[in-house]
Amino acid sequence: VDVVTTSGDETGVPPPIAKVRAMRAALSGLAQHVDTHTLALASGISAENVREYLNDADAFLVASSIERSFGDLDPVRVRALADLIRGGA
Repeated sequence: VDVVTTSGDETGVPPPIAKVRAMRAALSGLAQHVDTHTLALASGISAENVREYLNDADAFLVASSIERSFGDLDPVRVRALADLIRGGA
C-alpha cells in the first residue's frame, strides 16, 4: 500500500480526529522497514478545520469545500486552504 486513506462517514464529513490519530500511531508502528507511511484524508477537510489534522495527515483529497459548484474550483478557497497546509500547524 502506497497511501493509507480514510474519510468521514459521508461526503463532506471529516473523520474523527481520534480515528486519524489511531491510524497514524498504527502506521508509525509499522515503520520498521520503511521510513514513512503516508496517511491521506479524503473527506470533510476545509480551511476551517485543516489545522486539526496537519500533524497527523500527510495528504488531503479535497473538493466540495473549495468548489463554487460541482467541478468549479473557487480560487480564493483553494488558496486559503493551500496556505494553511503549507504553513503547517
